[in-house]
Amino acid sequence: MTNFNGIDLDRYAQLAAVVGDTQDPNEQARLVGAEGVNAADWEAAKAGWTAKMQDVSDMGQTATQYMALYNGYLAQRRGGQVTASFEDYVAMSAVVKARGYEGMIAAYGISQADWMQIANHWNTTMGAAPQQYGHFHGMVDQESQRIAAGGQPRPVSMGQAALATPMPGAGAPAAFGGQAPVQAVAPHAAVAMPMGAVPGMAPGANPYAKAQGALASAGGQLKMVQFGLAGLGAFGVLIGLVVMIFASFVTGLILAVMGAVFAAVAWFQLPTFMNMVSGSTAMVDQLSANHQLGQTGIPAKAKILSIQQTGTMVNMNPQVQCVLEVQGAQGPYQVQTMSVIPQMRIPQFQPGAVIDVRVDPANPQVVSLAV
Repeated sequence: MTNFNGIDLDRYAQLAAVVGDTQDPNEQARLVGAEGVNAADWEAAKAGWTAKMQDVSDMGQTATQYMALYNGYLAQRRGGQVTASFEDYVAMSAVVKARGYEGMIAAYGISQADWMQIANHWNTTMGAAPQQYGHFHGMVDQESQRIAAGGQPRPVSMGQAALATPMPGAGAPAAFGGQAPVQAVAPHAAVAMPMGAVPGMAPGANPYAKAQGALASAGGQLKMVQFGLAGLGAFGVLIGLVVMIFASFVTGLILAVMGAVFAAVAWFQLPTFMNMVSGSTAMVDQLSANHQLGQTGIPAKAKILSIQQTGTMVNMNPQVQCVLEVQGAQGPYQVQTMSVIPQMRIPQFQPGAVIDVRVDPANPQVVSLAV
């Protein structure tokens, strides 16, 4: 079982629930110390598990499991799950869009952990019934415009739902009616981070390097398998013909057919999988380039003209394609780009919103969103 300094995922989720929103390292050390864990082990576990949850090649599995455990432990400490109605979630999302995440937290006086529980529930619910909640973005747009025009955030009412079954343990139920939460971000990580930075990784490190290496290896192995099957198929057909002529017709026919099947798999079936790997490689390479640009690009502002999901999910977060109007040094200009948006920040990325971006100094058409 994977662990960092002896702290497995279940224990890490338990400690994270104890730490909660505390950002002060000294206070975190005091809290985990009361749980019998020293500060060095906690920092190592925090860095290790956060990096693993950010690893694209993990496909969000660790993050999803972690959030189920974390929400369960957090609910256990609080006596239940934090809940809010759909209308209240719209109101809170509108404040996120109009005033930013920190503005919403300040307006409603809630913790980051509370918001994550509410957002996880409604993101999962809306994802399962997109037609029923298709009006969500329109409602958020309308309410955020009212707030941006000087209106005050609408009051919301939050409650708690009792735990269905006791925690802890890896078999603990997912939050909110058994649906697994999907946010792949550690709740105790700092809210404000330099763009392009990844918790638990050294500055400048590439969080997609492991995924890129795995995809490159998979592509090479598939190519070797293709040539191997093609060679085996050709050999089978040749041997089959020889056997048909000089020995047994039936045996030779069977060998020839088997050879033809191997060749068909090599040239007609394997390319499908190779194209899938190639597509994944291109996507991860783009994510890696965006990450690098986030660290080295020129800061700028951009207005979202249009945005739509591509249908691809990365660590349970949607990939989007958007058209931006960038405020460049020589005047505004339009670009098209793709990026992965954390689910908690979706309300901030809507048509008409002005967002932070980084621009490639060598090519202004290459832009990375500040996500």
